[in-house]
Amino acid sequence: MKTPLHSFFGKLAVVRLNAELHRIFASGLRTQINAELPDWIQLAPYGEWPTSERKDDGTPEAVQIFTKADGDALVKRFNALHRRIARLARLNSCKVYVGHPDFAPDIWPKRIELGDVVEVSADDDGLNGRIRWNDDAGEQLKKHGFPSVAWDTDEQEPGKERPVMLWSVGMTSRPNIKGVKSAINALPEDNPEPEPTPEPENTMITKIKKALVDAGLGKDDDSDDLIQTHIGNLISQMGQNRIWAAQEKARQERIKTALNADVTDVDAGIEATLTRINAGAAEVTTLNESITTLTAERDAARTARINAELSRLVETGRLTKAEADADGAESVRARLNADTDKTLKELNAVPSRLNTEGLKIGGQKPAIMDARDRMTRINAWTDDYMVKKGVGYDEAYKAAEAAPELKPLFEAMKAAAPAA
Repeated sequence: MKTPLHSFFGKLAVVRLNAELHRIFASGLRTQINAELPDWIQLAPYGEWPTSERKDDGTPEAVQIFTKADGDALVKRFNALHRRIARLARLNSCKVYVGHPDFAPDIWPKRIELGDVVEVSADDDGLNGRIRWNDDAGEQLKKHGFPSVAWDTDEQEPGKERPVMLWSVGMTSRPNIKGVKSAINALPEDNPEPEPTPEPENTMITKIKKALVDAGLGKDDDSDDLIQTHIGNLISQMGQNRIWAAQEKARQERIKTALNADVTDVDAGIEATLTRINAGAAEVTTLNESITTLTAERDAARTARINAELSRLVETGRLTKAEADADGAESVRARLNADTDKTLKELNAVPSRLNTEGLKIGGQKPAIMDARDRMTRINAWTDDYMVKKGVGYDEAYKAAEAAPELKPLFEAMKAAAPAA
């Protein structure tokens, strides 16, 4: 059951009752009341506790998280000046009831007060309260010896709540927080079963000695003191073995993770990983050899192309033989090697150095009868035409055949053909 109340932070909080709300009180354990009821009792231990309020499917509505920091905060709020003044005046005091009639009167219709909480503290185990008991509280504590706190809780995240302020304490026989300590001491049941009589020490040592001898870890004539020494050594060794086993298991898990080996045996994982490494190394070697071969083929093809382009540039008069053969960072060969297409475009745009003026038979310039020179001059004219007109080789060559200035060369080629 929940009751909304405003906490000190101005937020709508939920009052949680740490008693099992859906069970009828049974008579608790038979208890013995101390001569004087204890001034201080534990109100709630630290931990994570499912709430007694349930959803429709029977699961807890939330989990209460109670830590030392929460306990310190509760103590600070409980000891606030205005609350202390109110308690001294018997106003708004933190009551101790049988059950929780203040928040669940349908379950606890009788409002039976046992006292009130006058002081709280938080130690390493939980929240404690100093109780001012009523005179008749002792009889009720015989049946209801376990404290159940009613406190405001704030939801920190979905399904997780932390207590923020203490309202009251209900004494119950069935607390929701099972770890809380009883406010009184329980008496033993009637006719308790007798505790088993311990086996005589010498008989136990005799059995242990026999087990050690059978395992080859002792001798028949070993003294009891030596047997006890053996036992101590075995216990120590067993503890060390557990530590080593845990360390070995962790080591093997780290190795398996590092090897990325989905195997149960680390040695098999190492072998599998080495196989993969060797296969990878062989593949890398093959790839490197392929790269070397392809690089050599590429370099040879580039060199062949550059040589062919240099020869053509010399034939067309755009380079001299000396320029084509030159080496160095600024040479034509180096420029072609760095960016072939760009350099060829620049060189092809340069006018030919060859004399491409019309040949005049019988004039001052004699006809060129050397076949190589004729083709060189025709090719130079054709290249110039391709660059200037932006046409292909076939169209440029047809234009060369129709060019008047080249007519003597073509006629000379035709005349030389029968002789050849």
